[in-house]
Amino acid sequence: MSIAKTIFKNSAYLISGEVLSKVAVFFFNIIIARALGVAGVGKYTFAVSLVLTFSIIIDFGTNVFLLREIPRHKERLSFYIGNIFTMRLFFSAVFFVIMGVVVKALNYSGQMQALIYILSLWGVLIGFSFVFRTGFKAVERMEYEAAINLTYNILGLFFTLILLKAGFGIMGVAVSVCLAAMISLVVSLIFFWKRFSRFKLQINPSFWINTIKEALPLAVSWLLMFQFGKVDTLMLAFMQGDKAVGFYNAAFRLVMTLFFVYVYTTHSAFPKMSEYAFSAPEKCSQIAGSLLKSLFTVTLMISIGIYLFSPLAIKIIYGAAYVNSTGALKILCWVHLVNALCYVLLYVVNAKNMQKINVLLVAAAIIMDIVLNFILIPRYSYMGAAFATLISEIFLLCMLAGYVFGSKYVYLKDILFSMQDWRLIKGLVSIQG
Repeated sequence: MSIAKTIFKNSAYLISGEVLSKVAVFFFNIIIARALGVAGVGKYTFAVSLVLTFSIIIDFGTNVFLLREIPRHKERLSFYIGNIFTMRLFFSAVFFVIMGVVVKALNYSGQMQALIYILSLWGVLIGFSFVFRTGFKAVERMEYEAAINLTYNILGLFFTLILLKAGFGIMGVAVSVCLAAMISLVVSLIFFWKRFSRFKLQINPSFWINTIKEALPLAVSWLLMFQFGKVDTLMLAFMQGDKAVGFYNAAFRLVMTLFFVYVYTTHSAFPKMSEYAFSAPEKCSQIAGSLLKSLFTVTLMISIGIYLFSPLAIKIIYGAAYVNSTGALKILCWVHLVNALCYVLLYVVNAKNMQKINVLLVAAAIIMDIVLNFILIPRYSYMGAAFATLISEIFLLCMLAGYVFGSKYVYLKDILFSMQDWRLIKGLVSIQG
């Protein structure tokens, strides 16, 4: 099968699985909102956010590391999985200790402490399942990843319905996602063990040290990348209050729901980019160039669609009370386009083992975002925050493009559009006008 067909097939599996999973998540959110009420959802959301904030300790960037290294050394699949799984046992123990210290230091109520501990177990189980799910991606068998993702979300919905009906409330929801994570871990392990590798737990000190050195910049860069939007939210809350935060996040979350389109397409191409990054740089450049062109066209169409139908979308999804979010959405819809291109270029840099560059560039973009927020929010409120995010993303894109093209990781000839491509883009833009 050709490289293009393989990437298209794997992208189709991942995107289809994610769309179906989002349906299950949609009903899950509706059910817990009605069953737990506003206060209950607030407690649950806070506990999940707290756990996810510290869960970077469990991963430590090793997921992206596996996704990059296994395609280059397929014969060492068992070695990589065996060592990373063992490393995750150690990192999980550290994670539990830190969560215990945090919970005690913040002096939460007994129920809140129990909720956080249960969700901490959920975070660990998800972390272990991602060792195998990343392995599926690395060997380019995305159908397994899509199946596990869908299974987890359907089981989470199923167990939540049962335990809420039985009267277990918020603790029942936490136990439900834990059960779903445990089953998805077991299923992932069985699939991986039978179909790909009968690995053994291993401790290779030199490999662990080298992996931590390589993976730490990956972890830091992605942690920083996910701060876009969150920084704006915190600064809006401090300078403008809850209402401005509500209008901004209603628009931002709507745009975020579509990020999976380019995220999973890039994940499908990344194993091939990593495989050819040094052995056949021209092929790596061609893959990245084709990915940039295709995602530019697709995300441009999506961004134009959001821009044109933003008033209707806000009214249907959130109601008339959120009509002020329309302006922010018309700005943030272009973040979807810019961020898609940034995401591809970040992975190109990772494929070339230059992840430290990503840390510096993303950190510079976040600093710009903070500075712009200080300037724009006092005058333009949530609209200023939206402009700050867009300008910062464009700044990041310019830095990434300058580095990638300057280093000849992707040749300009591989992303130049043909006349036919430009006619299509011109037609799309003319629709907006």
